[in-house]
Amino acid sequence: MKESNQLHAVCLDTFPPIFYMNQTSKKICNLVRDLNTPKTIAAYSIDAGFHVFVFTLKENREKVLSKL
Repeated sequence: MKESNQLHAVCLDTFPPIFYMNQTSKKICNLVRDLNTPKTIAAYSIDAGFHVFVFTLKENREKVLSKL
């Protein structure tokens, strides 16, 4: 997640800035971060666009899907 966030930070730091993430992408990332309190159960990665990929273990699948 840190590397994905860093990629998008670099894109925003260019001139002109490149805005790959949209509001939905940001909401999904925030939901995953909220799910990981107090224990990490999911992770995300974003491609060079707005597509968010969420990763979790099978035993956490229902909990993650219900929040998304």
